[in-house]
Formats: sequence, C-alpha cells, structure tokens
Amino acid sequence: MAEAKLRPQVWEDYIGNENEKRVVRRMIAAAKTRGEQTDHVLLSGPPGLGKTAMATLILSEIDGHTKRTYGGQSSNELYSELLMLEGGEAVFVDELHNLDIATQDLFQVAMEGQSLGGEGSMVPWTLVGATTKLGKIPAPIRDRFGLTLHLNYYPAEDISKIVVHSGQRLDMEVRPKAADEVAERARGVPRIANRLLRRVRDVYDSPTPKQVDSVLVELGVDSWGFEACDRALLMLVYERFEGGPIGLRTLAAAYGIDERTLAEGYEPYLVRTGVLDITDRGRKLGVNGWVYCKQVAARLGLRS
Repeated sequence: MAEAKLRPQVWEDYIGNENEKRVVRRMIAAAKTRGEQTDHVLLSGPPGLGKTAMATLILSEIDGHTKRTYGGQSSNELYSELLMLEGGEAVFVDELHNLDIATQDLFQVAMEGQSLGGEGSMVPWTLVGATTKLGKIPAPIRDRFGLTLHLNYYPAEDISKIVVHSGQRLDMEVRPKAADEVAERARGVPRIANRLLRRVRDVYDSPTPKQVDSVLVELGVDSWGFEACDRALLMLVYERFEGGPIGLRTLAAAYGIDERTLAEGYEPYLVRTGVLDITDRGRKLGVNGWVYCKQVAARLGLRS
C-alpha cells in the first residue's frame, strides 16, 4: 500500500516531533548503557500524527527485530502470547484504550513484571502503546508507563517537508512551493497531506503550485483545508440557523448525521481553526466562521 511505503523506516526519515524523538531515543540509549530494559512508552494524540510510525521505530531501536502488534485478541490469546516473550522484546498495542477489562487487567500485571497466573515472573519487556483517547485509559495502567509523549498537530513548514520527502518516495518531483499548497490544506496532519499528495500524483508527476491547487479544488478541498462536508455544515449554521447558537442534537439532526460523528469527526478542526465555537448555549460561528461563510456565500451568489 502507498501509505505503508511512505511510513518512515529510519529515524532520519521521521520529520517533526523533534523533542519527542530526542527524549525517547535518549531513554532507550540510557537503558542499553545500563544493561536494563527500556521503560514502557505511551504515545497519545489525534489520528494521523505519526504515532504508529514512531512506535515502529521505537520497537526497532529497542530489540532490532521483533514487531508484535496486538489487536482484537481475547485475554486468553494475549496471555499465551505474553508468556512466549523471550525477554528484551517490545510489544506495540494500538488504540490501547479499546482493550476490554480482562485484557487491561492482564496488561497491568504484566507491565509490573509480576507472575501471570503462577507461571513465574514476566521476562523484561517493553510495552509501546498508542492512543487517541488518553483519558479513557485507566489510571492504574496509564501510571505504569515510564514515558508518555503527546504528539501535536504539525506546523505547516514540517508538513511541507513531509510532502517533499513523500514525493521522493513516490517518484515525484515536488518543489517547495507546490508542497506548500498541499500543506496549507493538510490540517496539520501528515496522513492527510500524504493522501492529498497521492491524488495530485494521479494527474502530475512534477506539479506546479497552480496545478496542485487545481487538483485539490477539483477534489473539493479549499485553501482552508475544508472539504464539501465541512462547507455544507458551516453554511447550514450560517443560513438556516443564522450563525447559531444551536444545540448539538439539533445541528446533527439537521445535517443528517449522529451526534458523535459530528462532535468527534467534524468539530475538532472547525473549532481549532476558529470557524466554529462551542458554548454553553450550543454551537455558533466563530469570527473566522463568519468570514469564511461570507466568502462562500459571495462565491455562490447567496446573500451575505
């Protein structure tokens, strides 16, 4: 898959999160110097920010060969696999907050190095966990990680560097100004930037900034990074509800989606860009929201 091809294979290819990289690599190096097992590491942050990529590099640096990913197994299956660890190995678990209670309890015991069901103490091992919902991980598990790193949204300059680098991996020539056009629409998320770049690649191998813009506009992604669904939602608030405030339930029903999808899938970026505000009275257009909706209205010949 193209996405796997773009995933960093060495630390030098991992762009951004420089402080986080430095801290975790220093911890791993110090553990090796002391002849100890690296502490458990927890990576948190929104989707698409490189948690899995960083986890893979951490696993590689800890033991050099073992890549174990648990997901969907029963607690009994996980119990058997943890007992098979030979020592010095690292285990990656994505979306750690989704583990059921029995599996969480098993991990808690194993993280402490205690005996699993009278089978002897756990061999030294490292859990590398990733989550998009840090608050849903029980405190007894969360507190047993020796290092917790939170990955934030990327600045545009780092996204541009990622686009240029990804272009090389895709046999494209992406100049800095063309990369900036992609980065402007990527919402600070490398995964989105790479997805947009692959669609540009469908048309051009060496795109100019204007060509990048034309492809992304055709895809419905404007210079704010909003897609058609975002615009429709904002214009609904602008036109039908006169800018708000409007309750979450009412807005979700009017738009035709469930409340959770609206709150978790749409609103975070709209709030982050200042086009939507969440108040005690409900959702309403922010200062940037009025500016944006008036621009869209003028372009469509609607009232402003």
